[in-house]
Amino acid sequence: MDDARHVLTQFGFTALESEIYTFLLQESPVSGYRIAQALGKPAANTYKAIQTLEKKGALMTEEGETRLCRPVPSEELLERLAATFQANRQEAAAALAKFGEPAQDDRIYVVRSNAQAMHQARRLIVSAQKTVSLATTEALRESFSEELAEAEWRQVRVRVSLVRTEEIRLACDALHCLLWRNESALVSSNPAFSQMIHDGLVAEFALEEVQRRLDEGASTKRIQRALREARSDADAD
Repeated sequence: MDDARHVLTQFGFTALESEIYTFLLQESPVSGYRIAQALGKPAANTYKAIQTLEKKGALMTEEGETRLCRPVPSEELLERLAATFQANRQEAAAALAKFGEPAQDDRIYVVRSNAQAMHQARRLIVSAQKTVSLATTEALRESFSEELAEAEWRQVRVRVSLVRTEEIRLACDALHCLLWRNESALVSSNPAFSQMIHDGLVAEFALEEVQRRLDEGASTKRIQRALREARSDADAD
């Protein structure tokens, strides 16, 4: 029930409203008094929450003295919430479009929302034209699997280094970059800063290739060739 309550609060439900709705999914139809008893909540607060849930279209009440409550099926509720969100989104988009978009600049900004940092990383990958260089964990790489696959389909060169620490180091076209670790991120379109992150990742890729060849017992010539190829790659980028 706690998980369901958390999900529903994302749609504007209060904790009590969510508790009532999830309780009714398990036991209904029941009276408001029975709901208050089962949840251990004051009757007055429960009746008020029931009225709000009626207005939100989350439950129905039987006409009569007892006024038994029954929830709307969860799939129907979620479909309506999605439709309402989409309608509100379109209205907000039209209203906000009148104000225009913020001008691009080359400052380095701090992002303290993990969700926003992930969204920014996806946007950078999607907008990349030539190269995507990424260092992150296997799990976080999977979070970008669709965007990385789409970039490769567009013939963008994608290189990924897997690391153990939970972080994201991302450079796209050596023009935009994002660094995320410890619940905050740095995002920038500063050319010099982005180039520095890009070059660091290219060097990391080269060292990984050298290490791989050493593990395979490669000759000095093969290792030197790997270094030359890494330098060539960096110049091409």
